[in-house]
Amino acid sequence: MNLTPRKAASRTPAVVWVAFVLLMLGGFYALWVPQPGNKDRAEAAQLESFGMKVYQAIAVAESQKVSLTGLSSCFDARLIKAGAPPALPDQMKSCTLTPRASGFHLVVTSGSGRTFEAEY
Repeated sequence: MNLTPRKAASRTPAVVWVAFVLLMLGGFYALWVPQPGNKDRAEAAQLESFGMKVYQAIAVAESQKVSLTGLSSCFDARLIKAGAPPALPDQMKSCTLTPRASGFHLVVTSGSGRTFEAEY
C-alpha cells in the first residue's frame, strides 16, 4: 500500500545538490591546503630537534671524557665527532654555544627570528 500519492513524491531540488557539492569542495580544500599554524609548529619542532641533537652530542662527548674547554661553536669538530649535525638546516640562521660555570647555554635561531634556548 502506497501512502504517498504519485504527484506528491518529492524530488531533491538542484540548489540542494549544488550546495552539497560546494560544501564537499570546501571540505577537501580545508584538508589539502596547508594551514598557517602548521608551518610555525614545524619550525619550532625543527629548532628543538636540532638543539637536542647538539645536546646529545655534548652528553656523548662528556661520557667519552672528551675535553670541551673552549667550546663556542655548535659545529666544533669534537661535537661533530660525537654526533652533532655538521651544518645548520636550511631554515636555521645561527647556533651559538656559550660556556657557563656549570655547563653550556645553547641558542639556535631560525631565519624568521624564532629562537630555541637551553641550558646544559
